[in-house]
Amino acid sequence: LQWLLGEGLTRPSGFEARLSHAERLRQLGNEWYRKQDYRRALHCGLGAIHTIDFSPQQQLSMDEEQRLALVSLLLPILSNLSQVFLNRGDVISTMKASTLGLR
Repeated sequence: LQWLLGEGLTRPSGFEARLSHAERLRQLGNEWYRKQDYRRALHCGLGAIHTIDFSPQQQLSMDEEQRLALVSLLLPILSNLSQVFLNRGDVISTMKASTLGLR
């Protein structure tokens, strides 16, 4: 998370702002991935997960549309992270990210 703060990528408040920020981080991670900078791609992916990591209380207050939007964003982030972990040779984390995406 220190890397994100250093890049000026702090987690916003509010549901829509957090989803938008997570999507921005996902896209930024994709750019780093294409440049084969897997460390930065990993940081962006983990930052995206951190951005949409809502507390249980926040999750309970979400309506069905919000839950669907959250899951729809979470799956491509986890898929991206799985590929980054695989390219970094981290098989255990690849399996964890992939398995989490299947739940």
